Amino acid sequence: MRVLIADGDMPFLGMLQSFLRDGGHEIEVAADGLGCRSVLRNFIPEVLVIERDLLWGGSDGVLAVMRDDPDLGEVPVILITNRRGDVRPDWCATPPIASSLQKPFRLSALLREAAAAIQQGQTNGFGRAHCQSEEADHQSDFATSRAVLSTR
Repeated sequence: MRVLIADGDMPFLGMLQSFLRDGGHEIEVAADGLGCRSVLRNFIPEVLVIERDLLWGGSDGVLAVMRDDPDLGEVPVILITNRRGDVRPDWCATPPIASSLQKPFRLSALLREAAAAIQQGQTNGFGRAHCQSEEADHQSDFATSRAVLSTR
């Protein structure tokens, strides 16, 4: 899987990059919105994992650029949020946003969401719209696992 991860939390970004690379995935990273847009010029991912509050252009700026580019308009996006209730369900009704994850989350949840977003995009376009905004959806996942990503 070709993945672009854009997040301003450098330890988090490094952990995700290592985990996915060790799993055999092709990974590029960016620490801010401008960096993400720069990477997108030369690397078209199968899925973009992006922090909602990304600095320097934010996720909204990156998504606007993607929607205007025919090569990027179909790339599914997974929003990462730091706060409960930070992602509204109506955001997930609009392509290319496929789903969201709230920190902390299990690494397996990211893999599951990325695979589902790619598959859905290849099969039916963006109909999945699976945004999770309730903390309870994630608490049971990470409470029993050591492979957990923490908040900043």
